[in-house]
Amino acid sequence: MYNLYTIDYMTKSGERISTEYSCDNEVEAALWFAYEFADELNGETIAPEQLDIEHIGYTFYGKNEVYDYRGHVDPYDTFCEIKWSYVDLMFLMAKKNIPVTDENIDKIVKCRLEKTMQDRSTEEGWEILDCIIDGAID
Repeated sequence: MYNLYTIDYMTKSGERISTEYSCDNEVEAALWFAYEFADELNGETIAPEQLDIEHIGYTFYGKNEVYDYRGHVDPYDTFCEIKWSYVDLMFLMAKKNIPVTDENIDKIVKCRLEKTMQDRSTEEGWEILDCIIDGAID
């Protein structure tokens, strides 16, 4: 996913140039602009601050198609976060009649507890998201 920028610039000859770029940041957008419109600029030296650059959204790439996302939500914002604590582990141990001791907790942790929880939660999370999307968008 890339940021989507519009760039407007008025050349010294009075020609207005306006275009859009999908890239990581404003400086990269300015570089692409200078490269693409080198002929129209006729050797004009421009600095990024001379350009009217506006961040207008995000572009998603997939399956050789471009998707423009221009919503009000930042796609990098988290919409769900799940945290497990040792209290959860201790509760389940007690429920299973396993003595809640440092030794038993260490045994469980050494069985790749954190890595396994992360991996399995990610796998299950993708399946859950897939089902929710299918249910929401008929």
